[in-house]
Amino acid sequence: MNYYFQKLRDNIFNPAYYREVLSAPLSAGFWYYLKMCLWLTLIYTAFISVVFLPDMINIARRATTELSQAFPDTLAIRLRNGVASVNLPEPIIIPLPPAEAKLFNLTADKTGKTMTNFLVIDTREAFSTSDFGNYHSLFLLRKDALAGDTGNGVQVNKIPADANVIIDKNAVLSLADKVQIFIYVLAPLSVLIIYILGIAFFALSLVPILVIAFLSWLLLLLAAKSKNVRPSFKQVFGVAMHAVTLSLIANFITFTLYPSISVNFPFMVTFSLLVVYLNLIRQPKVVYVPPVMPKNIPADTINTSTADEKKEEKKEEDNDVEKK
Repeated sequence: MNYYFQKLRDNIFNPAYYREVLSAPLSAGFWYYLKMCLWLTLIYTAFISVVFLPDMINIARRATTELSQAFPDTLAIRLRNGVASVNLPEPIIIPLPPAEAKLFNLTADKTGKTMTNFLVIDTREAFSTSDFGNYHSLFLLRKDALAGDTGNGVQVNKIPADANVIIDKNAVLSLADKVQIFIYVLAPLSVLIIYILGIAFFALSLVPILVIAFLSWLLLLLAAKSKNVRPSFKQVFGVAMHAVTLSLIANFITFTLYPSISVNFPFMVTFSLLVVYLNLIRQPKVVYVPPVMPKNIPADTINTSTADEKKEEKKEEDNDVEKK
C-alpha cells in the first residue's frame, strides 16, 4: 500500500522522478497510463457493482411491477390509422410511484421542473409542445403522437399511419413480465458493461491528454530558450500521461459520488499543467543565509600561543627535569 501512495506522491510532486519520466521512452508512459486506467476501472466497477447496482436493479424491478399494476383494469388504448383513442373519460393519469417520483425530482430545485406522473393520456387534441410541461409527466399520449421527456428536451413520436394496435391491461402485464426477464439477464452483464464503459472513458481521455501534452510542450520549450536541451513532443506526451494522475483520480471520485459536480476538462488541463510546471520548470529558490558575526570573547580567555612557542615551553620543561 505504501508503494502506491509513494507512486501517487511522485506523480504529484517529485522533480527528480519527472526528470526520469522525461528521459524515458514513450512506451513507458503508455504502460503507466494503461496500468493506472485498469486499476481505476477495476475499483470503479467493484464500487458501482457493490454499492449502486443492486439498488438500481431493485428500483427497476419495483418500478416495472408498480407501473404495470397502476394501469387501469378497464382501460384500452387503440392506435389506428395514425390516431389514438381510449374507452374512458379523459385525461387519464398514471402517477409515478413515490420512490420513482423522488428519483426523478432530485434536481427539481435547480431546474424548476417537477415530475409527478408517469403517463398522461389525453387524445382529445393533437400534440402541442407548448402545453407538454403543464402535465408534469414523463410521457404524454395525444391524439396524433406520444411525447416523452428526455431531460434535455421533448422527443415526439408520431403514431404510425399503418398502426392497428390495442393496448390493455393484459398487454401491459405481458410486457412487464418480459421486462423483468430482461432485468434478470442484464444484471450479471451490467458488471462487464460498467467495466467496458470505464475503459472507454479512459481511452477517450487520451484526446484531452494530447491537448495537455501540446500545451506542456510549449511551456517547456519557452522555459528552455536559453538552454541547449529541448524536449521532444513524444517525451512530453509521456510526461502528460503521468501529470494527469491526480485529476483523473479526482474525476473518478466525484463522478462516482457526485456526478453533477464531476471534474471537467478545464480543471484537468489546468491542474496537469501546474504539475508539469512545478516538477520540470520551476527552479528551487536559493535561500540566502547572512553571515553570523563572531561573539565578543574576553581577552583573558584567549590563548594566543603559537605552536613554536609551545615547543619552546616543552623543551624548557624537559631541561628543568634533567637538571633536577
